[in-house]
Amino acid sequence: MPGLSQNLQLKLKQELKLSQKLIQKLELIPLTNFELEELIENESMVNDFLETEKAPEEKDENGEEISETLDIDKEVLYSQNDWEALRRSKTVSKSSNGSKNSFLENISDDEKEGSLKEHLKTEISIKNLNERESDLADYFIDMLDVRGFLRYEDEHLAELLIKKDEDLERLEDMVKKVRNMMMNINPYGAGSMDVDHYLRFMYSISDIKDEVLEEIIEDFLKEISKNRISYIAGKIKVSPSRIINAVELLKKNIRPYPSFGFVESEIEYIKPDATIKEDGSIIIHSRYRKVKSIDEERFKRYLSRFDDKKTIAFLKKQFEKAKELVSNYNSRNNLFEDILKIIYERQKRFFKGGPLEGLKQIEVADILKVNVSTISRAVGGKYIRVPNGMMKAGDFFVNIATGDTSRDETLMRLLEIIQNEDKKKPLSDDAISKRLKEKFDIDIKRRTVTKYREMENIPSSRERKEF
Repeated sequence: MPGLSQNLQLKLKQELKLSQKLIQKLELIPLTNFELEELIENESMVNDFLETEKAPEEKDENGEEISETLDIDKEVLYSQNDWEALRRSKTVSKSSNGSKNSFLENISDDEKEGSLKEHLKTEISIKNLNERESDLADYFIDMLDVRGFLRYEDEHLAELLIKKDEDLERLEDMVKKVRNMMMNINPYGAGSMDVDHYLRFMYSISDIKDEVLEEIIEDFLKEISKNRISYIAGKIKVSPSRIINAVELLKKNIRPYPSFGFVESEIEYIKPDATIKEDGSIIIHSRYRKVKSIDEERFKRYLSRFDDKKTIAFLKKQFEKAKELVSNYNSRNNLFEDILKIIYERQKRFFKGGPLEGLKQIEVADILKVNVSTISRAVGGKYIRVPNGMMKAGDFFVNIATGDTSRDETLMRLLEIIQNEDKKKPLSDDAISKRLKEKFDIDIKRRTVTKYREMENIPSSRERKEF
């Protein structure tokens, strides 16, 4: 049976080759753009058949090169050196005579070792708030991001948190009151919507009086984040050095963001792997405009110069390696872009300023007809620039009710279960929790069900029972 043995060996070799190609393809999927670019660059240095063309520096809408700080976040107006100097500096607090410029001056070292949220909750607890205001304050503190921003407008917060029979306009007034109270707790500004809102507020309560800085804060924060000093100087009709002095005044007197100085406020410098714009357009960031292997004709002409079999075999192997790398590179980028397109379609509400919707990785996997682990690998460790900042790609996937942003969807499902329950045997909160998991894959604890039920003024199971 020698023929069968040879066929079997050939089949095994083919399967092994396919498996190796698949492994190489899968290895590229989880790489960040930076890691992928490093791999391409290293390979191009040892493989003459791999060609790359560098992309030009990314430019903004005015045709100017985007500064490196834009690869981090629009909100980073302060360099790492500025932060370190600010940490060490005592000048502002000593000279401020108790003004609100003296941030953290009245906060103990023990408090600063904790988180901003812990500090705010302690301060809120001694305020004269009614029960509803206290509940709102707790929600707002829990919804703060790592910088201490509450990235929702007052109207949207009211819509998210309104109870049955509650007047929306009155609730909006209450939301404004609670947010304003939070922002006026030392170290001032926590709960601002974004860096623009924060800086305007901090300037308004500070002792700084500088017309140029005031104009920058009102109209040119975006340009400052891009370091467009000359452009701003031309618009305001002052010298560039005057703009620089105004910005230095800002840095010396106002913290970079509300949570600065607390243990959880360290921020990494991050380069986004992609950008999703408000209109849905997607940019996959790369230092390369093109990555390609040389064509077959050029390779044949190159190969014809050699006679040695070992050399020819090596060159063929290198050529195949270059082609596979290019194919896997394009496949990886196409998959990533396809995932981002689905994310945009499913999270349009978020890109218009609303909350994230429930979205699971398995849903995207089903649409793209790939394994869910492929989606997980494709988004893991990657960052996406969105209209209001930077997000981890994985954060777009929200199991319904895993966070505050999907509370409205959770309430809808909870109400649906209660409406359809047996009125003679109403479900306990624990039973509702299990039903949410079984029917909608919503994983929340019994106490969370109780909180949501009470928030909607829904009676307990005992009170709902009909005889």
